Amino acid sequence: MAKRVEKPVIIHMTSEQWSNGQMLPSIHLTTEGSMSEENGIWEVGYDESEATGMAGTRTKISWSPSGFVRLKRSGSVEMDMVFRTGHHHRSEIAMPYGTLSFQLTTNEASGHLDEAGGNVSLSYSLDFSKDAVISTNLKLVVETADRPFRALQ
Repeated sequence: MAKRVEKPVIIHMTSEQWSNGQMLPSIHLTTEGSMSEENGIWEVGYDESEATGMAGTRTKISWSPSGFVRLKRSGSVEMDMVFRTGHHHRSEIAMPYGTLSFQLTTNEASGHLDEAGGNVSLSYSLDFSKDAVISTNLKLVVETADRPFRALQ
């Protein structure tokens, strides 16, 4: 069995959100993380910070050529969501002050990751109740130190 090798990367994230028809402030973050591949599935991981409100949490984003993206958080915030274009399912977020259940609807889950880095794009909605729906567009660009990757505009 081949040993899983982690490679250091720089991760650029942009998140745009809407709630009840109102656009919320965009979030742009750059952080250091790691990337690895196992059985054709690429995983990018990084530690959350105070800037995201999730210090003490490790986030892992997995991309599969078969068309799904998985976002898993562990630590002070626990969450496991699988995104497939056109799919929806129930999930929950466990936080220090309680657990929230929601309906996840994925509008788009796309991207490409390989040894040179790549990108992941997600467009989804979290429906906490009839009065609380948050829609998100999340874009990640992953760069390796030896081969910077630039997303096509």
